[in-house]
Amino acid sequence: MATTLRYLRLNEQFFIFSRRAPYMVLRDMADDATDTARMARERIVAQLCVDCIERYGYRLSQLHVRELIPIVSADGWKYPEVDLLIEGKDSNPRLLIKAFSPEEYEASLEQGLDELFLLARAIPSRRTTPLFIIPYTRRLERQRVRENFLVINASAYPSKEAWAAAGRPTETGIPAQG
Repeated sequence: MATTLRYLRLNEQFFIFSRRAPYMVLRDMADDATDTARMARERIVAQLCVDCIERYGYRLSQLHVRELIPIVSADGWKYPEVDLLIEGKDSNPRLLIKAFSPEEYEASLEQGLDELFLLARAIPSRRTTPLFIIPYTRRLERQRVRENFLVINASAYPSKEAWAAAGRPTETGIPAQG
């Protein structure tokens, strides 16, 4: 069975089915089913999960949707959420992805980058495994999927300031499993 995405309207849930795992419940959205912006973001995350399995070679068990990352601050513990955390072969975090609806991508990009750099600094394993942060969106244009994203090596550039000082370099595509 190939990887497929199913949305069950009755239960308001996205399911991802893969030949490597029986299924994954991506989201239970019964509480906020009327929030169309959130639903659009969740659909983007679901479609990206399928792409990560089919195009980039990740296993379903390596995908962690809506993962909470513990961060210690002056105000105490905080638990910001990343839309998609993907593990590498060594089970260390490899990709941190924040999804945006196509309408909010450009306007929210800088704030999203701030959040992703903050989350990346909270992950200690970035020295052993390259960690990439990715603000991501996608939409259909003329029956074709058009993706819009940046891939930033947070291991090489641990802060937004360091990344900006280096000329805002990006990778050419989403890193595959490996």
